[in-house]
Amino acid sequence: MDKSLVGHAIVATALAILAYVAWVSPKEATVDTVTMLGGKAAALTEVRWQEERWDVRAVRQGDRFDVTVQKREPPPKVPDAAATKPDEAEAPDDEAEKPDEAKAPAAPDATP
Repeated sequence: MDKSLVGHAIVATALAILAYVAWVSPKEATVDTVTMLGGKAAALTEVRWQEERWDVRAVRQGDRFDVTVQKREPPPKVPDAAATKPDEAEAPDDEAEKPDEAKAPAAPDATP
C-alpha cells in the first residue's frame, strides 16, 4: 500500500473519533440563571448590560436600535490592609519595653 494513503487514513480516523467525542460531550453552561420579563417587544426602548470591563447599551430609535459599546478601565488595585499594618504578635523595640523608671537617670549616691 501507499504510505500516504495509510497516513491519511490514520489522520481521518483520529479526526472522526475526536469529532464524535466533541459531539456527544455535554456542553458547559456559562449562565446559571435566566430572567424572563413579560411585556411586548414594541414597548422595549432600551437595553443595558454592564460587566466589570464593559458597558453595552442598545437604545431604540424608531425602527432601529443604536448600540453603544464602551470598555471600562479596571478599578485601581488597593493594597491589602492586613499587609500594610504591622503584625501585633511582633515584639516591640527594646526601648519601648523598658519601664519609665528604667529610663530615668539614677539618683546620686548619698554618702554619710
